[in-house]
Amino acid sequence: MVYCRTGRWFAKRDAAGQVAAAEEEFRPLIEAAVRSFERPRAAALPLPGPQVRAFLAWVRARVEENAAAAGA
Repeated sequence: MVYCRTGRWFAKRDAAGQVAAAEEEFRPLIEAAVRSFERPRAAALPLPGPQVRAFLAWVRARVEENAAAAGA
């Protein structure tokens, strides 16, 4: 998502911070995902499925908008 906005790749934590700062609606989910990412895989925290699906749908829409604007 951040790549679509900036044209640059960022580390996961940095990209997550940028999206969380810009998209208040998704901030709690992103912060929970980062906390889970920082734990060992076997101790990952569960994330709320409906919120994850809403976020992924939002990301997909932004990527498709960028692709259309770029003529892809």
